[in-house]
Amino acid sequence: MTNPIHVLVVEDTPIAQMVAKVQLTKLGCLVDIATDGIIALEKAMIIPYDLILMDIGLGAGPDGFEVTSQIKARSIINQTTPIIAITAHGSPEYIERAFNIGIERYFNKPFTPANAKEIIDYLATTTT
Repeated sequence: MTNPIHVLVVEDTPIAQMVAKVQLTKLGCLVDIATDGIIALEKAMIIPYDLILMDIGLGAGPDGFEVTSQIKARSIINQTTPIIAITAHGSPEYIERAFNIGIERYFNKPFTPANAKEIIDYLATTTT
């Protein structure tokens, strides 16, 4: 990709938002933040992204599963955008449910520089 990778980070915790943004920006990404599921859906309906990083537990409002399902069903511009979970929920049931609704990869927090590089490398292999 010649343009910066445009990433939507859907995360309700300010520190986790900052960590993801810093890690991805260091890799040359352009990063938008959605602090809850409603904002994520609004952004996904009007802004094309190359990648969406989705927290599963988003506090009040729709969770990451619901947001992912809605993006896949309703967003013309992001329907096929890769969605990758970055979450504290690591149980097998959560992972299975994530894959069943179209989440492509699943990472447990904390979000590390190695995770960020692995995700960007994965994106490069799926879009070439």
